[in-house]
Amino acid sequence: MAGGFGAARLACGERLLQRRLVDLLPLNIGIRALPPPFEVAPLIEAMWWHPVYDADPEHAYLRDVLTKAARQAIGPADTEVQHS
Repeated sequence: MAGGFGAARLACGERLLQRRLVDLLPLNIGIRALPPPFEVAPLIEAMWWHPVYDADPEHAYLRDVLTKAARQAIGPADTEVQHS
């Protein structure tokens, strides 16, 4: 497999990958993005946890790391933090 990417195995057949993940892959591994033949709803990624962990320092650290990684990967406009 070119470049050692396991994504080629994931995307073969009729499996789906998010467009933004396909865009991050090298051009020479044979994966291309095609428009889906059906209406696709927006993908909403969220973190959920039990309220007992709201003030837990380790849990807060992990949430912060994941939020920063998401902002770095897709930009701040798409990573609104909503508290319920």
